[in-house]
Amino acid sequence: MLRFNSLCRVALAISMLFASDEAARAQVEGRPVAAAEIREKIVGATFDWSSDGGGGGTLILKPDGRIEFRTRTGARQLKLDRGTWKIAGDRVCTAYPRHGKGPERCFYLVRNGDGSYAYYEDGRLDGRMTRR
Repeated sequence: MLRFNSLCRVALAISMLFASDEAARAQVEGRPVAAAEIREKIVGATFDWSSDGGGGGTLILKPDGRIEFRTRTGARQLKLDRGTWKIAGDRVCTAYPRHGKGPERCFYLVRNGDGSYAYYEDGRLDGRMTRR
């Protein structure tokens, strides 16, 4: 009986992980782009990004798994940070040694009618990016 209870707890924990990811996806406005579109249309391109928190800059997801992320620090200056990225399901996950100092962050991307992309973290709109 004790083993059965342990197995039930493990199954519940796993289902909660999947449920939280599905709940975040359900809150995304629009259909997240698939991994194939991320590889085809986003990897290797330079994007201008803006966050709903007021930040902005440029980014490029390089084919080798590196990312270059530049943040506006003044009228014309951009501060460079480098990190890594990967595709996990239909999300782009990023990690930076300086920016975001913490765990990997994953985003759903939704293509807008004008060709730009909205990006969502944990089901909430975090910002937009437009290909140069």
